[in-house]
Order: sequence, then structure tokens, then C-alpha cells
Amino acid sequence: MLTPRTDRPYLLLGGAIDARGNIAGEISTADDWRRVHHIRERVDAIAVGAGTFRIDRPRLIPREEHLGRPPFSEPWRVVFAGHGRIDGDRLGGKGLLVVGEQPPARAVAWLPAPPRELLPGLQALHRLGIHSILLEGGPTVWRAALAERVVDDLEMYVATRDADVARRNVATLLNLQGHALQACPFTSGHLVTAAFNPAQLGHHHEGAA
Repeated sequence: MLTPRTDRPYLLLGGAIDARGNIAGEISTADDWRRVHHIRERVDAIAVGAGTFRIDRPRLIPREEHLGRPPFSEPWRVVFAGHGRIDGDRLGGKGLLVVGEQPPARAVAWLPAPPRELLPGLQALHRLGIHSILLEGGPTVWRAALAERVVDDLEMYVATRDADVARRNVATLLNLQGHALQACPFTSGHLVTAAFNPAQLGHHHEGAA
């Protein structure tokens, strides 16, 4: 369930890591890709940080080859650029928003925001009607969002059959030592989840995406 908010979009942190805690390479199984793309078509926007955008060139769309049918929706695609400049030519397509200190090098939609804070940009996205976001990476923007206490839920696929290893890898990657992480068997690995509640991080939470 995607919980409506009044101050900023609901934010789900999602990704995949291998048994050693790395995020590079082919990690997700076909079933996990299907899970991810079902989430993608349910949110208003899919977002990444500048580093992930420059390295991976992600398409940030729900895709028919993973859903087995045409997607029900076409979310906005968002790049949190920080203080860097994004090359608009590399974005391609429509429904693109760059959030950051500097406008893109080419003409795409830009929301000016402080380089070291996510909340003002999230609030600006909320005012545009974006009420739910899947934040797909990478580690820098994940850790920043957690440190800034703007994450509502977390769902990370970990390619290991060992639940303790799965929880430990996510905790290490995201600096979440001591936080309650749940690990449930999923396909050939584990799905690690966490809910960040008001008592811990000052969030309103009612269910997971």
C-alpha cells in the first residue's frame, strides 16, 4: 500500500545486491524483475542519483518484457543530480525531471534544489503531483535519503539463501546496523524489508509498497 502524505512523496528504497554486498552485474532473477516492474508501474516516479544515472544509463520505466503485458502506467523519471550537471541528451524520451543545483546541459525539465538536501526537491516533486517514488539507487543517494529520514519503506533483493547474510549485507551497504531488518525467502535469494516508523525516524507509515 502506498501511503498518501501531505509534505513530500512516499519514498520506497529498492534495489538488488549480491551475496557479497555488491550492486554491479546481473543480480535479479526473472521473478525479482517482475516484482520490481510491478512496483514501477504503481508509483508516480522512479528515481536515481547522478552517479547511477551516469554509469548505468537506466531507462527507469516499467517494461513489457518483465511484466508479460504492456505496463498500466508511465511514471515520471527523476534524477537527483546534487551539485553536478546532467547531460540532457543522455536522458532521452519523455517524462524526465532533473532535481538539483544546476540546470541540465540540454533542455529537459529541471527543478532547482539544494545540492546536499533531498527534502526540498521531494517537496517540489510533491507540489507537481508526484506522491510516490521508487528510489532505485545508488548507494550514495540511498544513504543520503536514509540519513535525511525521508525513506518510508525499504525492499532490497539479496542473491543469497542465507537470511543472516542478506540482512547483514543490506545493513552494511546502507549503514543500518542495529535497525530491524526482515528477510524473507524470495526466488533464489531473500527479500530484505524494513519500515521506518515515527518513533524511529519521524515518518508516517501505513504498510509497504
